[in-house]
Amino acid sequence: MFDSEPASVFIFKTVSDPFSGRISYFKVFSGILKNDASLQNFNRSTSEKFAHIAVMQGKQAIPVQELHAGDIGAVAKLRETLTGDTLGDKNAPIQYPPVKLPDPAITFAIEPKSRADEDKLGAGLHKLMEEDSMLRFFRDPQTKEFLIAGTGQQHIEVVVAKMKKRYHAEVVLKRPRCPT
Repeated sequence: MFDSEPASVFIFKTVSDPFSGRISYFKVFSGILKNDASLQNFNRSTSEKFAHIAVMQGKQAIPVQELHAGDIGAVAKLRETLTGDTLGDKNAPIQYPPVKLPDPAITFAIEPKSRADEDKLGAGLHKLMEEDSMLRFFRDPQTKEFLIAGTGQQHIEVVVAKMKKRYHAEVVLKRPRCPT
């Protein structure tokens, strides 16, 4: 981790904020990241502009002009970048290995409580899956049920509570049916 090397950052967390949009938390592994810098996303072959970089103190973002190797920062509204992506100087490509996450341990069938909740379910779950790499949402091809999988029952219950609080979508969790 040296300031003299080309800039490289690793996105380790993504949060969906209703006011700021998607906020990406990152660590500067090398170089100096200046405000309004353009970096190449080596995972997605796109360029991203780091406008309004900040350091977080609780929920408050403190704007800074630059971050050095070893610093942790946050930036809002990166278009293509997700958790686990590496960004850096396009002339000095480097890619950090993604974090290996275990497979989900528990699966529930998920249904919207009402027709109005059905419309909000997909969009809300999509945003929550951007934040939480351990969360899976899929449809069983045999039973045609929508399934949600996570690390444990408490993990799934927290996701359901976030769906209700943030996206006003109420759902019912059930035991998944066995295919016949």
